[in-house]
Amino acid sequence: METYQQMDLFHDNNDLPAETVQADPRPPLTVTWNLWHGCKKVSPGCANCYMFRRDEEYGKDPTIVHKTSSFSLPVRKYRSGPYKGLHRIPAGSLIYTCFTSDFFIEEADDWRPEAWDMIRRRPDCSFFMITKRPNPG
Repeated sequence: METYQQMDLFHDNNDLPAETVQADPRPPLTVTWNLWHGCKKVSPGCANCYMFRRDEEYGKDPTIVHKTSSFSLPVRKYRSGPYKGLHRIPAGSLIYTCFTSDFFIEEADDWRPEAWDMIRRRPDCSFFMITKRPNPG
């Protein structure tokens, strides 16, 4: 039987930027946020990884970890139109992270502080992370 753990990573929301309390008329979405791409197999659960299979189909090396063009997705805002100033991802959305990598992969250590900052800036959304690296070191 698999077990799941929900964590509240940020208890102190007193220092939220004003932008996060702006009213959003749009309904929430379910979004996939791939901050980085690439991975290393670390467990038997990795044996049939779809990302490895897919990258190999296209002749890419799935073990090369790199930032993606959607790295800043949760904090991107509309610059014009009826939703000008609002985040592209509506308030209340569920954001699944790193479906083509692992949020805690060592190769992303330099980028992770910025990722945590973006998550802190969007307390109006829920972030869902699956990892095969639950223990550091």
